[in-house]
Amino acid sequence: TSISRSRALLQDSVTLEILSANVTDGILEVKLKLTNNSGHKTPTSYPSRRMWLNFKVIDSSSDIIFESGALNADGSIAEADNDRDQSQIEPHHDLISSSSQVQIYEAMMGNTDNATTYTLLRAAKYLKDNRLTPKGFDKISVPAKVAVYGDANHDDNFNLGSDEVIYRFPVSADEELTVNVALNYQTIMHGFIQDLYQDNHLQEVNSFLAMYQQQNLKHENIASLQTTITDTDKDGTDNSIDIDDDNDGLSDDDEINIHGTSPTLVDSDNDAMSDGYEVANALDPLNNDAFLDKDGDGFSNLEEFEAGTAANDENDFPSSGAWRSVLPFILNQ
Repeated sequence: TSISRSRALLQDSVTLEILSANVTDGILEVKLKLTNNSGHKTPTSYPSRRMWLNFKVIDSSSDIIFESGALNADGSIAEADNDRDQSQIEPHHDLISSSSQVQIYEAMMGNTDNATTYTLLRAAKYLKDNRLTPKGFDKISVPAKVAVYGDANHDDNFNLGSDEVIYRFPVSADEELTVNVALNYQTIMHGFIQDLYQDNHLQEVNSFLAMYQQQNLKHENIASLQTTITDTDKDGTDNSIDIDDDNDGLSDDDEINIHGTSPTLVDSDNDAMSDGYEVANALDPLNNDAFLDKDGDGFSNLEEFEAGTAANDENDFPSSGAWRSVLPFILNQ
């Protein structure tokens, strides 16, 4: 059908990629890239059209902990400046650190007074034009009539048919975070709809608004992606860049290649002592030796672990007064 062909054409117009996604010291950072596959600016044609990114992060309890670009039932985008106040314009973003920021690709018209307008006959210029440029389109050298306008003109990675956007914000320690990204499209943005209400005394306008309000589908999806970020030890650094996923004091590489212990389990042999403590005190991290007395000082290995004394030093025991911490960690229960 014509609808299915139009959707296929729309979905082929832009490629969405997740270049990286990680958590470091409690800061989530996700880098996205959009590439224009068409031979013209996207979205193209009449300036009521727009694309935007809906970026959402869900924790291991299925709660949404961050969302930018959610779509409201009336077709407006949550927190978008222009959808809350039609005289304002949502700026182009290279970095998004708050849910109040939304990346919207659009052409916003201005009149001779530099005010936003939604009427072609009143348009004198673009106040914002960050539509994705076609491949080979160099914003630095193109004529003014097809130039990029607004903050995108100062975004170094917005050029030659692509754009990169970074989402960066603090997150609470969690074992797993799911990142959902959607690139959405509207034929008619919320501001144009609101502008029509100025002429709602006309039957034609009222008829159109009535049909629009009854339509549940107020956007089309161009592309959607999902990725999962895992932080097994909940130390605020995800597994992909964490050299010690289980935070037991041994690097993942040493656990796998030297000790044979699990890089994702604090206590591989389940004897209530961490792998790092056992290795540091010449115990066996692969077999339960909790109730043995390695140094013969009358205290079991487990008692020494719980006291923070050395299980392989007979002069360092719980009642010796040393009470020193052998390793900078304790067993996570």
